[in-house]
Amino acid sequence: MRSILQDLGDNQPGWRTSPLYMSVCDFMRNINGGRRVSPVLRGGLSRFLDVAPLRILALCFIYINLFCFNLRGGASLFALETEEKALFVKKEIYAAASAGFDSSFYQNYSFDLLSNLELNKGINIKSAFSFWVSGEAPETSLTLGGSYIFPLYKKLSFCAMYNFTNIPVYKNKMHVILPFVLLSGERSGVSLGAAFRFSSFYGQYIFEPNFNFSVYYEFIRGEKYTLTAYFENFDDYKINNFNSYYIKINSVFKINEKLSLKGEVYLLQSGSGGLSADYYGTTLKIGASVLW
Repeated sequence: MRSILQDLGDNQPGWRTSPLYMSVCDFMRNINGGRRVSPVLRGGLSRFLDVAPLRILALCFIYINLFCFNLRGGASLFALETEEKALFVKKEIYAAASAGFDSSFYQNYSFDLLSNLELNKGINIKSAFSFWVSGEAPETSLTLGGSYIFPLYKKLSFCAMYNFTNIPVYKNKMHVILPFVLLSGERSGVSLGAAFRFSSFYGQYIFEPNFNFSVYYEFIRGEKYTLTAYFENFDDYKINNFNSYYIKINSVFKINEKLSLKGEVYLLQSGSGGLSADYYGTTLKIGASVLW
């Protein structure tokens, strides 16, 4: 140990025969399946360790690895996994159609597709497509998003979404980026984030910052049926303005391990003023989800 610490302040070439350099080479040989480290790699390693601060980081890395090795009974956190794990924990495809009415265009229809990939490292990736017809202004929407569960506190997730919406009738295109955090409990959760919208409207370019939120509570949770209420201004298909919030009632009926039926009722409003809201419309959405 003393000789290794002496090496940390020594920038002379002779230190390359020291225990630190040999320990790093031994560690790399172990993760390389016991094969000898190539001369090219050893040369790059020696140049890397020529810098004293980098030697300190290398030493910390080795001792953390040894600590984890002892802590886990001989299975280091940095060693290669001997037991192969599946990359995807869950793969889901969801398709739905909706119909509703509102006070502006009287009738609206939509068709939605959603794919959801859950990886084994707490990573979730989503993509969604929506085709919406309201009055004489059809629009298409594409959303890409992902989330990462914070390892030290698994109720907290860091999330991000990108949404593109095109309304050809009004020559309106919108690009929205929304980073947000999700704090989820056993039956409830809340999401908070700041959205950045870049839009064009008849050739005019507009930038709008926004605040988005989502709150949910699960009223019923059973083996076959769940019922959840949401109060939010964004979802997997749209990122609305702050005051374009709505109430959504989501129900899921599980037919078997692979197939589920989903129904959603939206109670929409046209905006808010003085903490009062005007009723805008109702939409009913019915779909099916397949897992494999």
